[in-house]
Amino acid sequence: MVGLLEEESNRTFERFSVRLSGRFLSGEQNTGWKECSILNISRKGMQIAFPVSEKIPVGATVCIEIYIPKQLDPVNAKGTVKWIKQTENTFVSGIELCRALDQDLFNKLG
Repeated sequence: MVGLLEEESNRTFERFSVRLSGRFLSGEQNTGWKECSILNISRKGMQIAFPVSEKIPVGATVCIEIYIPKQLDPVNAKGTVKWIKQTENTFVSGIELCRALDQDLFNKLG
């Protein structure tokens, strides 16, 4: 628990739990767009879950499209995989975004 608190206190922006659908593309795998779920998000990072068959290596660059309810166009983001953990059917990964999300745009995600 202490490690989690220390990690949270080192963040520039607070993270919020969300449940958004999306898809990702990893330049490392070149297998096309794959579905994912965004579990939490801040202006500078996010945690995503994706199928266990699609492991992305730490350090890989990923492009992410986030689908926002009641909005036609997805939000596009690009980031680096900072960590990855395997659960039963999925991988969960921390992504550090290359550019902080615009505050107005971020407000639409929550």
